[in-house]
Amino acid sequence: MFFVVPSIAQESLPRPIGLVSDYGSVLDRHGRERLEALIADARASVGIDVYILATWENPMPTVETLAESLLSAWDLDGRSPALLAVFLKTDSRWEHAIIGNAALPGAHLPAQLASSTKDLVDHNRIEEAMVQLVERLVVDRDTTASSSSSETAASTDSTSPRQGWAIPTLILSAALLIWIVHRRLCPRCGRLLRMRRDAMGRQSDRVYFCRACGYSKRLGRLRR
Repeated sequence: MFFVVPSIAQESLPRPIGLVSDYGSVLDRHGRERLEALIADARASVGIDVYILATWENPMPTVETLAESLLSAWDLDGRSPALLAVFLKTDSRWEHAIIGNAALPGAHLPAQLASSTKDLVDHNRIEEAMVQLVERLVVDRDTTASSSSSETAASTDSTSPRQGWAIPTLILSAALLIWIVHRRLCPRCGRLLRMRRDAMGRQSDRVYFCRACGYSKRLGRLRR
């Protein structure tokens, strides 16, 4: 989704102050250091850059359009990969929007993170929401990767027995075909051989013969 940002509004967009831009005075020094450490750990763990903004001013119509505008204004759209979370206070109420750039793996991640932090934002617990956002990012990415690996392993395990039986089944089918050709098909004309018994005392011979060309062959004897 793209938005045309008026030049006046674009000029009034907040500038980034490192990874955490706390224009809303949400964090104290220890809170900022803790959050920045979590962001650094997330970058090392899942390879995603996280940027957070807390502000009381919004020159755009909605917090979503503000986040979209900042993704471009902060030059995050061309980086790989990046996640931007915007926390906006309007009167006494907080709201937030979380978006990712095109390089972010898993298009569903921003929506999942926004949903998991919504209750905290609704209760104005913004610092907790910021922390949970980063922690859930690592958990969700690890869970997705683990689930994908498990599904791949399960798929491999489920197909392995079938692959193991494929060659013996092929050999058995070929052997059966050869037996049928040798025993029941006429070597002269290729038609199906019929069988009769020629009695000789207490024993009889099995004779396979072809009605079309007269071919016949005598096989093992049978007792009566």
